[in-house]
Amino acid sequence: MARRDIPNGFGHYSAVLERICEYRPAGRWVQFQCLLPHRHKNGDAHWSGLAWIGDKGELVARCQGCGAGFKELVDAVGLPQTEWFPDKGRRYEFANKGGRATTAKQEPEPVSDPVAIYQYRDEAGELLFEKLRYEPKRFQCRRPTPADVRRRADISDGVVSWVWGVSEGIYSRPSRDGAWDLVPARHDHQIAVKVDECRRVLYRLPELLAANKEAPVFLVEGEKDVETLKSLGLTAVCTWAGSGSVDPAWLLPLVDRRVVVVPDNDEVGRSHAMRCVGWLVCGGVRSVRVLWPGECGYDPAPGGDISDWLAAQDPDGGGAKASLIELCKRAHEYK
Repeated sequence: MARRDIPNGFGHYSAVLERICEYRPAGRWVQFQCLLPHRHKNGDAHWSGLAWIGDKGELVARCQGCGAGFKELVDAVGLPQTEWFPDKGRRYEFANKGGRATTAKQEPEPVSDPVAIYQYRDEAGELLFEKLRYEPKRFQCRRPTPADVRRRADISDGVVSWVWGVSEGIYSRPSRDGAWDLVPARHDHQIAVKVDECRRVLYRLPELLAANKEAPVFLVEGEKDVETLKSLGLTAVCTWAGSGSVDPAWLLPLVDRRVVVVPDNDEVGRSHAMRCVGWLVCGGVRSVRVLWPGECGYDPAPGGDISDWLAAQDPDGGGAKASLIELCKRAHEYK
């Protein structure tokens, strides 16, 4: 199963989510494919399930499409109730209507400040959304409130306002900072608006378009690696979802380029690289090379990435760029 990013507050439940379903972050929420696909005409291709953290730190979930609550979803999986929670000695009560699971005491994870903010911009340099990185490693996405929503909500010009998430859906403003959060379709809310899907693009797209077409472009897994290669004077990009997914439309700006795909040294990274290579070769790039871990001298530690490898090769950074370029010459080329 592909690795995915966990929104802030879901750390206790990440192992559970990995076991039960395919899911994806949606701001401060998690969307998932309903565990009762027979209730949906299309097997829930629209990812109708929604999970969030309640006021007391409890995991809450329901399906917006068929209305299934938490108890029904738990029964569908067939796991013991204690498997769903970090403290297996407690007794939890499941409320079917509303999808809430409660416990006597369970403190929510503290909300920390992001350690990095990565801005995704379109061809003209206009900000589309930001991806915030936290420690321990997790991510959240936010975007500027669209102009039509600002008008409907009477938000004054010059006032910064964010929508937490990039997915289409119904958003409300329950937070004290005035940000918009994705809410369930049947959730009670006083002010709610329909927000369209946010466009996804490659990270550092404007820099890619301005780069020399004869120079190699490195397609890596995450923004941290992009910034590492950028510091060496190299052109690098990544998809917004990391190794979680790839859409061929995101890769279109790489047509007519010489692309070097650099996976992390794990199974997820290799699978992601193969998907990217397939789309790139079919899409008409000039050449595609892959730095497969364990080949050509590219040997980061298990789970490591290109940033780790460069740091190990040359801590001072003086010869790191030359070492990487030499590796690219020996890497296997796909046509």
